[in-house]
Amino acid sequence: MNSNTLKKVRQIILMMMMVMFTGHQTKAQDSTKFFLGNYVFPNTCNMLYKNKGGVSVDQEYSIRNQEFEKKSLSGGIMAEYHLNQRLALRLGLGFRSTGYRIRPLIYINTDIITGLKDTIKTGEKHTFYYAEIPLDFVVRFGKHWYAAAGVTGLYNFCHYKYYYNKRFDNGIPELETRKKNVAAQVAIGYRMAYKDRIMIDIQPGAQCMIRSLYVNDPMNRRMVVAGLTIGLMVPQKKHKRWKEPVEQVIIEKQL
Repeated sequence: MNSNTLKKVRQIILMMMMVMFTGHQTKAQDSTKFFLGNYVFPNTCNMLYKNKGGVSVDQEYSIRNQEFEKKSLSGGIMAEYHLNQRLALRLGLGFRSTGYRIRPLIYINTDIITGLKDTIKTGEKHTFYYAEIPLDFVVRFGKHWYAAAGVTGLYNFCHYKYYYNKRFDNGIPELETRKKNVAAQVAIGYRMAYKDRIMIDIQPGAQCMIRSLYVNDPMNRRMVVAGLTIGLMVPQKKHKRWKEPVEQVIIEKQL
């Protein structure tokens, strides 16, 4: 996938987010169960490894020490359906940019004639672009707090390798990137209301791939991300299900 196509994908997702956020108030006005909104998930990506026997101990040590975290970002649109006052289902559609880096090496070459030193610094970065469909089961406790757990379906549509500040579209030829993957996630969140029209979610959480990043990878790499999700949710109607139950007071009219 070239850069122009990637830009078009990003533009389409941004347009979808804008439409969802600006147009949701005109739809489903008779419903009291739905929230619609957007989310952004800045995070840090690390790797989990499990040597399946195809890599020596020295190679495994080298891989574990050379590969390190990369700042990542996810974002998209989501819908939330409330089953009752405490339970809800949440479904999203988004875009993810993630990956990992390899520690740079510095080489110093000295010209034997002039004595001049030439410093060469290598660096490598791998970036993966995914379409994601998160599905969460949300349990509310207290007035504002909730816990969420679920899975995210991932589809990889490109993998770029950056080496010497140059981009290579084929990633790692000897390791095939897995196109379809699934990740499990857990989070705890805090929801607050703004003018009784917009719900703001602050949700720290973590996510781990269930299957390996690469097909037939002897190190069985799996991405683990941790970060903070910020969501803006708008009820389609003044939502009573999220508020604390109010005790009913029955007044007997004396005759």
